[in-house]
Amino acid sequence: MCRVAIPEFPKALPYGFPEPHPLSVERAKWFYKKLDELHVNKNLVYFRSSEDDESKLALFHEDSYVEFVRHKSVSGEGFLDDGDTPAYKGVYISSRRVVNDTIMCASMILDGLTDHGFNPSGGLHHAFPNRAAGFCVFNDIGVVINFIRSRYKLKRILYIDIDAHHGDGVFYSFDSDPEIVILDIHEDGKYLFPGTGDPEERGKGIAFGTKLNICLPPGAADQSLLNALSASERFILDSRADFVIVQCGADGLSGDPITHLKYSLEDYGNAIRWIHQISHRISSGKLLLLGGGGYHVDNVSSAWIRAMKAILKDS
Repeated sequence: MCRVAIPEFPKALPYGFPEPHPLSVERAKWFYKKLDELHVNKNLVYFRSSEDDESKLALFHEDSYVEFVRHKSVSGEGFLDDGDTPAYKGVYISSRRVVNDTIMCASMILDGLTDHGFNPSGGLHHAFPNRAAGFCVFNDIGVVINFIRSRYKLKRILYIDIDAHHGDGVFYSFDSDPEIVILDIHEDGKYLFPGTGDPEERGKGIAFGTKLNICLPPGAADQSLLNALSASERFILDSRADFVIVQCGADGLSGDPITHLKYSLEDYGNAIRWIHQISHRISSGKLLLLGGGGYHVDNVSSAWIRAMKAILKDS
């Protein structure tokens, strides 16, 4: 059975927003409680979260934006965007911790300390280099992609996003980069924020063909996700990726209060299992999972447990 790097549950300022915001810290609390009940601690490599290193944010974010978040974190007033992402006292520290935890997971994989990694608070795919968006302050995905390329000199990275929302902050930040291969399976943007991710968008310039958007209609249910992944198998294999990052948002599950997809827990778990298996075919299993979205607390914690079972059971 494999080893999975995972941050300890933070004792202060976990990522999330004050009630009644839909992205609540309760998601992570429920997940860690259920994880303890699995009795798989011998296979989990816990590490303590750190917010000491501020420099990594500059790998993706503009200095002026980082300073803006720092300022808003002191006052705790207003919003970091047009109204979806509120400021609160300490938001800078908790958001920076998410980035550092995602980097730590990747480092532990690439240093040979673990086989895989999972950061449940990670996957903040809507943030852009110069702005927050869609509940996402800092884009840990964008940061870790550039960190992996800079520190470990890896060339090809595959990013798979199964969150119900299109991962616009990642997709458009790397749409001209041929070395970042992106598969994004999401609810059609005609019906859901951020309204992007058309199938015709395949990457720009020399990166054309390295990006793939798959839009699902509202109400898409069992087998929809797995079928979309299976249909993308050749695209994934052709990526020749050295490392695989998966934003495994649980907001596509039936009952989510924001989206309109109808996946079951079984379908979600089978999708993660499929991704895990194919990662061993292209990157020797170098696989980093990030929690992403999901706004039904029990759905989210149960889905993340399914994800953990999938990568632990099949190793």
